[in-house]
Formats: sequence, C-alpha cells, structure tokens
Amino acid sequence: MTTTTQSGIFSLKLYKEEKVKVLIVDDEDAVRMLLSRFLESLDYKVDTACDGWEASTYLSTNSYDLLITDYIHPGMDGAALARYAKHEIDLPPPRVIILTGYPESEILCETGAEACLLKPINLSKLKEVIEEVLSGVKG
Repeated sequence: MTTTTQSGIFSLKLYKEEKVKVLIVDDEDAVRMLLSRFLESLDYKVDTACDGWEASTYLSTNSYDLLITDYIHPGMDGAALARYAKHEIDLPPPRVIILTGYPESEILCETGAEACLLKPINLSKLKEVIEEVLSGVKG
C-alpha cells in the first residue's frame, strides 16, 4: 500500500519490507555516523556520502525518499545538491532536509527543501521533522 501526497510525486512506503530510503550527506564523519545509526535504529535504509559529488552519484543511480544534507560541505554544497536532487535526475525527487547553522528562511527559499534544522541537531526534533516531511507536511 502506498499513499501519495498532494504533489503526486512522492510515494511513502508503508510496507514493512519496503523501508524508507534515506541519503545522508555531511563532510564530518562523526555526524554521518551518528545520523546513520540513529535512522537505522528507526528502521530506515540509510546510505551516506561525504560530499555533494559523491551524493550526486548515489542520487543519479538510486531512488531515495529523503535526502538529509549539510548546507556547507566541499564540492557541490547542500543548496546545489538539493536543486540537483529535485530537478536534474530522472528518478522521483526525494524530500529534502537541510542541516545548517545559518538562518532557515533564506535556505528554504534558495534550495526548495521541505525543512531546515539548525545545528547542533536535536535527534528528537530530527525524528519529528522527518515524520512530518515524509507525510507531506512542511517542517
């Protein structure tokens, strides 16, 4: 069973055997590891990338339900990566959450992300925002 949001382009996987796929992008190893372990504990299927270039390779060859990316990292930054994920790949675009230390409103307008979380990341808040974003509600 799948449900479709208002935009009609995002399917939320509801079968237990079809886990929600998440790509985490951050240039800090510790952040990638923390987020990956946290999301895996919530039963998400997680891939990680250390920069936008590596992430763009994953995005062009795999379908993701959610992209969680740092705003600033080497190579293609989070803003460019979000635009790429939403407009440049031939697969259904993922929902996007940007992690940053910068003002949220500017980033949301610039990237088209569904949500923006300020660092340091509160894992309870992240879980809440992920659930809202995946259900189609802006975070």
